[in-house]
Amino acid sequence: MTVDRSYSPYESIRNYQDRGMMKWGAFATGELSEAQRKLREKEESEARNTSKIIEYTD
Repeated sequence: MTVDRSYSPYESIRNYQDRGMMKWGAFATGELSEAQRKLREKEESEARNTSKIIEYTD
């Protein structure tokens, strides 16, 4: 997707190339990593709780 910037009197604006995902990719990667870490911690916590319940019922 390109944006027509020919209206601008400034050459730097007319020649600007948007970096697309590169400008927010690091943020998205950080968000994904954080979500994966939280999910893993939740699953591990649930697994520990399940094993405790099984021990008490035997």
